[in-house]
Formats: sequence, structure tokens, C-alpha cells
Amino acid sequence: MFNYKKEDIIQLTTEKQIEDFFESQNIKDFKEKENILKDVMSIDEVFDVPGDYTDEDNYLAILSAFIEGSWRLF
Repeated sequence: MFNYKKEDIIQLTTEKQIEDFFESQNIKDFKEKENILKDVMSIDEVFDVPGDYTDEDNYLAILSAFIEGSWRLF
């Protein structure tokens, strides 16, 4: 598992910034990226939605929520 500081990620607000950060840290695994973003957003659990989703699909959903930013208000 990658060791990171939330402060390194929390200020990122665009997909490019986030992807550049992950690339600079050599993080390529979608599940690992998803888990890092969920940790930064203090999300403990995501409820399942019926369907067959890949790790990439799940990551993109969490990435969208991260970029949208309303989680920062809580």
C-alpha cells in the first residue's frame, strides 16, 4: 500500500491533477486509486448498485464524486 499524506491530494480538483499525482507516484491499480480517494474523502462504505462493474468503473465513479467536491463541506 502506498503511503501518502491527505494534504497532498485534498487540494487536487481536476481529473488531470489527480491522474498526474497517481502517475508521479507510480500508482496504476484502479482499486488502489479508488481506496486512496475514498480515504481522503473519509468514505467508509459505498453501497452497491446492481450491475456488473469493473474496478475501473468503480474508480471513475469515486473520481467523479471527488472532483465534484461537495464531500469537502462535511
